[in-house]
Amino acid sequence: MISSMVRWFAPPIRVHIWGGFGSQLFGLVIAWRLSTSHRYRRVKLVFHTSGVSERVRELPISWLSDYSINEIQDFAKSRMGVKPFQTTSTSKTLITFLNSVLIRIGLLARANTDLELTRLKPWVLALRGHYTEFRLEDFEITHLMSLFEIPQKRPSDNVISIHYRLGDLLNLFSKSYIQPTRISEALIHISPKNIPVVIFSDSDSEDVSSLLASHLKGRSASYLRMSPIDTIRSCVNSIEFLGTNSKLSLWIAIFRLKENRITAIPKELLNHLNNEIDLQNHGQNLSVY
Repeated sequence: MISSMVRWFAPPIRVHIWGGFGSQLFGLVIAWRLSTSHRYRRVKLVFHTSGVSERVRELPISWLSDYSINEIQDFAKSRMGVKPFQTTSTSKTLITFLNSVLIRIGLLARANTDLELTRLKPWVLALRGHYTEFRLEDFEITHLMSLFEIPQKRPSDNVISIHYRLGDLLNLFSKSYIQPTRISEALIHISPKNIPVVIFSDSDSEDVSSLLASHLKGRSASYLRMSPIDTIRSCVNSIEFLGTNSKLSLWIAIFRLKENRITAIPKELLNHLNNEIDLQNHGQNLSVY
């Protein structure tokens, strides 16, 4: 009775989430953990569209049924440079100071690492961060795989899947896509055999093939643009996988290594992967290029 009253009257913990599907998965895991560690509190997921490029909520509503949701359309304002309360250096300094005070007293938290998660106060009101440096539990990975309906120990599809992120990277100066020559070298390393290649991307097949086709060493290749869920499911089930610099590739690698499937990732993802899983137990089939 008392716990129900506390849960009803106490303000919810707001988990702010930015980024695409891969980032949103990390936010979902944080929500699961809060539901356990702060079981007398409600959890509210706040999805933001702002960032380097516009990102909308892609997690299915059916996965979020235990939480209330708020979707903030703030990308247009950030793109136009409209940042309320940040128009002067004085106001920026004030906001930085207020944030540090809120973090110090525990009303606001970052919760990106295991240490930060253990330090959450019972009275925390909001979490803001990228949530990518904590160790995933095996049961959390298994739960996610069940949401994706990825069958365990299923025979692999006899193709090499490549997740090649382009999308906004074609137009960004702060980030770049993995160069095709690196893809070619990694392919030779993980699979010298002439196994067909299926390339999944968030860009049109014409853009992807114009970059990659001449670097596939004559392998038969097909190009697919699918939803994140279907992309992850298909890539996990292939006999071999080659990822690029995206959180979608990171999640595919996590799921595949749990199933002991041959996986290659760029060196840019290695530290992230090492944060999430124990590579001593899961890294026997991992190649880094």
